[in-house]
Amino acid sequence: MLKYIKRPVCLLIALSLIVTGLSFTGSASDSYTDDSTVQKYQSQISSLESKIASAKSAISELSDTLEDLTAKKDYYDELALTYSEIIEVNESKAEALEAEIAECEAEIAELETLCEELSAQIRERIRISYENGQATYIELLLDAESFSDFLIGLDYTTNILQYDSMKMLEYEETRETLAATQAELETASASLAETISATEVYVAEAEAMSLEMEALISEALADAEKQQELLDSYEDQLDAASDAMSSYIEDLIAKQGITESKVSGDYIWPLPSQYTTITSYFGVRADPFTGASSNHGALDIYAPKGTSVYASNAGTVIKAEYYGSYGNCVIIDHGGGIYTLYAHASSLAVSEGDTVSQGQVIAYVGMTGRATGYHLHFEVREGSTRVDPLGYVSVP
Repeated sequence: MLKYIKRPVCLLIALSLIVTGLSFTGSASDSYTDDSTVQKYQSQISSLESKIASAKSAISELSDTLEDLTAKKDYYDELALTYSEIIEVNESKAEALEAEIAECEAEIAELETLCEELSAQIRERIRISYENGQATYIELLLDAESFSDFLIGLDYTTNILQYDSMKMLEYEETRETLAATQAELETASASLAETISATEVYVAEAEAMSLEMEALISEALADAEKQQELLDSYEDQLDAASDAMSSYIEDLIAKQGITESKVSGDYIWPLPSQYTTITSYFGVRADPFTGASSNHGALDIYAPKGTSVYASNAGTVIKAEYYGSYGNCVIIDHGGGIYTLYAHASSLAVSEGDTVSQGQVIAYVGMTGRATGYHLHFEVREGSTRVDPLGYVSVP
């Protein structure tokens, strides 16, 4: 993005050659500043920059949308997974309940068999006792060696019947208890089955929402790809228009000629002498924002916010305003095609058209525009070409 912000500044400086030539060539320069071809290029560049800004804004919004949709899809995926895990746990519980129910059924069946067998025994004993009547007791009396033995035998027979009856009652009570337990287990099993069924619905809903988010993500990606294609096309067109305008202006400059008037004398350090730390030199460096290799056509000099910025030499201010990535910026024409540029200022102390003397305060250090900290971005240009400022100034 930075190259598309700085390119118009190069064009501005080139145009300023024509504008500042007014004082030397008279009204001839008016025909250049009003040149219809220049105006056409400027209009085209302005339109393309607007389209680029719109495309980048759309891409940024789509990026936010994609981030939001991806977060939602992750949420629904996690929700579906959680519900699935709950179903697995409940299915394990359901299997355990079914095993307990089966165990109860087996015990009840066994008790019912015992009850039937005991019931048959009791009925048989009652039948025999009924059929034999008093004979049974006479036999017990005759077989007994004493009356005491008779009483014991009679008591034994009675106790057998009482024991069988008690045992039958015990079996019945146990069977009823088991039946109640089985009913409770079956109720719990039915409830658990309903819970599993409801959870399966939740899983299906979460998976459906995840698929919906996936579809929306695909649409957003397609839209972003279209916008990126448009952006690439606009940037290529902007490159072409900027190059064409640069060539045209250079032709105008060649015809107009560069003013012979040039400020004499050495150029001075643009900050108070105690601030000499250069944080970025002229030349290739890693971009502080993207990390990509880029050409840095200036010196970045550290100084605290509000530090005075001096005009490196006398000249005419041709730019004094906020300008894209440069932030608050001052450009001074020193004549002979030499320009100095001071960027990222917190505020400005001069206006366009002012004549300044060497060492005059023209701005104050800041970090406006595209900057990562307080510093002065100091450029020297020969025509529209940036050159190493250390070829003009010396570090104090």
